[in-house]
Amino acid sequence: MNRLFHSTPAGSRTADMKRKHERRRPMLITMLVAAGVAVTALSGTAATKALDAISLSRTEQESNTLIRERAEESLLTFLKGRTWKTLSLEDAALTALTSNISLKQSSIRSRIAALLEKETEAVFDPVLSFSANHSKSETFDRELEVMKWKSATVGCTSTDCDGVGDASPLCVTYGTSSPITYLRYDQFRPAGYYKATVQASEAPVTGPTQSATFAFSLTKSLPWGATFVWNQTHIYKRTYWSLHPSSDNFKVGYYGRPWTASFGASFSMPLPFSQNFGPYSTLDSALQQAQLNRESGDISHRETQNTILKQVEQAYWDLVSATRILEATIDLTIHADSMVARTKRLFDAGRVTAYTQAQVDAEQARMQGEETGAWNNYITASIALARLMGTDVDGLYLPTGYSQDMETPVTYDAASTIARAQKETPSARMGALATKTAEVSYQAARTQDRPDLDLSISLSGSQSNSLFGYQSFGRSTSKMFDPDTVSVTGSLSYVYPILNRSASANREQVRLARDKRILDEQGIANRNRRLATNAHVSLASARNQTEIMNERLRLAQRAHAKASRMLSLERITDYEYIVQGNDLLTARRNAILAKISVKKAESELLAVLGDLAPRYEDRALAAESRLRHDTPEQQHALSGNAPPVPIEDQIAARMREMGAPYRIESWNGDGS
Repeated sequence: MNRLFHSTPAGSRTADMKRKHERRRPMLITMLVAAGVAVTALSGTAATKALDAISLSRTEQESNTLIRERAEESLLTFLKGRTWKTLSLEDAALTALTSNISLKQSSIRSRIAALLEKETEAVFDPVLSFSANHSKSETFDRELEVMKWKSATVGCTSTDCDGVGDASPLCVTYGTSSPITYLRYDQFRPAGYYKATVQASEAPVTGPTQSATFAFSLTKSLPWGATFVWNQTHIYKRTYWSLHPSSDNFKVGYYGRPWTASFGASFSMPLPFSQNFGPYSTLDSALQQAQLNRESGDISHRETQNTILKQVEQAYWDLVSATRILEATIDLTIHADSMVARTKRLFDAGRVTAYTQAQVDAEQARMQGEETGAWNNYITASIALARLMGTDVDGLYLPTGYSQDMETPVTYDAASTIARAQKETPSARMGALATKTAEVSYQAARTQDRPDLDLSISLSGSQSNSLFGYQSFGRSTSKMFDPDTVSVTGSLSYVYPILNRSASANREQVRLARDKRILDEQGIANRNRRLATNAHVSLASARNQTEIMNERLRLAQRAHAKASRMLSLERITDYEYIVQGNDLLTARRNAILAKISVKKAESELLAVLGDLAPRYEDRALAAESRLRHDTPEQQHALSGNAPPVPIEDQIAARMREMGAPYRIESWNGDGS
C-alpha cells in the first residue's frame, strides 16, 4: 500500500512524461505523414490549387482576368451582356474633368463672370457714332381754273377814263381803296361769273433745295466719374442768289461755296469729395466688383474641380476595394467548392460522416451568397464611378495602374498644412474675395452719402452758309476752329436730400454686411483648420489601422497554413478548415479596407488643401508625354515607317477605348 500511494516529486513526473512523448514522437509523425498522403490522394490537384489560391498575391491584370473569367462562368443574370473596360485613376479623373455636368456648369458660370467683367470694362471704352443724311425739297408750278365774279362794263366818261373815253367808251372802275382805278375794255361785258386761272403753287427761280449732313461724336467715360463728349458736323448745302424779277438784269446764280462745319465739346465731372468722384465712384465700384466676381468665379470653378476630383478619387478607391474584396471572395468560394468535392470523395470512401458533409454543403451555399453580395458591391461601385465621370453606366470598370499609387504615400507637415488650409485653399480664398467685395460695396455706399456736386462745361463753334460757306470739305474742316459763331456754357449743380436717410441707412446696412463677411471669413479659416487637423488625424489613424490589419492578416495566413497542415493530418474537419478560410477572408477584407481607407484619407487631405486639381494637371501632362513617346504609332513615326500621329488624336483614341467622351480644346507642340 505504501508503494501504491507513494508520492513522486512534480519535477520527476514532468521528466518522465517528456521521455515518454519523445519515445512516441517518431511513431506519431509517421502516422500523420501517412494520413496526410492519403488525404492528398483523395483531394486531388484541384483542391490543392484552391487552397493555394487563398494566399495568392495577384497582379492587377491577374485579378481583373480572374473577375472577368468568373463573370463568364457565373449564372448571375445581372452580369450578362456587360461590357468590360479597364480604367486608371488618371483616366477616371480626366474623364470626369471633361464630361462631368456639374463641372461644365461651373465652367460656364466662370466664363459668364469673365464676360461680365468685360462688359463692365466696356463702359469705359470710347463710343464712336456716325450719321449721314441727305435732304431735297422742290416746289412745282400748279395752276387752277376757277369761276370769278366780274362786273359789267360801263360807258366811260371823261371823269372815269381820264379823257380817253373817245377811244374806248367801255371800262370797269374800282374803288378808291384799290390800287387799280379802272380797266378799259373794247367791247361790252355783262356782269356775271367767268372762268379764270389761279396760280396755286409757284416754283422758285432758284430750283430745288438740297443739303447733306455728316456728323460723328466721340464719348469717353473715366473711372473716377468724368465724362468727355466730342461731336463734329459737316453740312453740304447749295445757296443761290437772284436779282429781283422786276430788274432789267434778272439773274439766278450759284455761289459755289456749299461746305460748312461745326463742332461741340462737353466735359462733365463730379467735384472732389462729392458722390461719384474718386476710386469708389459708381462706375469704378462696378468695375472692381466685376473683377472680384471674375476671380471668385475662377476659384469657384477650381473648387468644383477639387470637389469632383475628390469624389472621383473616393469612388475609384471604393471600386478598387470592391474589386479586391470580390477577388478574395471568389478565392474562398472556389476553395469552398473544392472542399465540397473533397468531402464528397471522403464521404464516398467512408472517412467522414453525413453531418460533416451537410456542414460543408451549408458553408458552400453561404459562400455563394457572399460572392453574390461582393458582385453587387462591385457593380454598385462601378456605376457610382461612371455617374461621376458622366459616362455609360451599363459597362463595368476594372481598375488598373493603381498599385503604384497605393505604395506611394502622401506626406504633408501638419503645421504647414493647417496654415495653408486657413489662407490658401479655394474656400479660404473665396472667403477673402467675398470680404473684399463687401468692402468695395461699403466704400461705394460711403461715397453715396456725400453731396452730389457736378460741374459741366461745353464749348461749341459753327460756320454759317447763309451766303458763303467753303468751296471744299477740306477747306471747311481746316477752318473749323475759326468759326463764325462760338458758344461757351458752364454749369454747376448741387443735390443733397434733406437728412439723406436713404443713403445713411444703405451705408449702415452695407457696413454690417461687411462685418458679417469678415466674421464669415474667420469662420471659414477655423473650419479649414479643423478639417485639416481632422484629415491629418484620420490619415494617421488609417495608417495605424493598416499596420494592425496587416499584422492580423499575417496571423490569419499563418493560422490558415497551420489549419491546412492539420487538415492533411486529419486533426480537424473539413468544416473547421472552411471556417478558418472564412477568418482569412475576413482578415483580407479588413486589410484591403484599411489600405483603401489610407488612400481615401490622403484624398481627403489633398481636397482640404485644394491640391487635387494641380496634381491631376501634372498627371495629365505626364500621361500626354507618355502617349507622345510610348505608343506604337509614335514609335513608327519616329522610325520613319509611318506619318506621325497627332498627340490630340492619340489622346482622343485612348479616351474612346475607355468609352469616355473627350475633345482637345487646344494643344501646343511643347506639351503644354
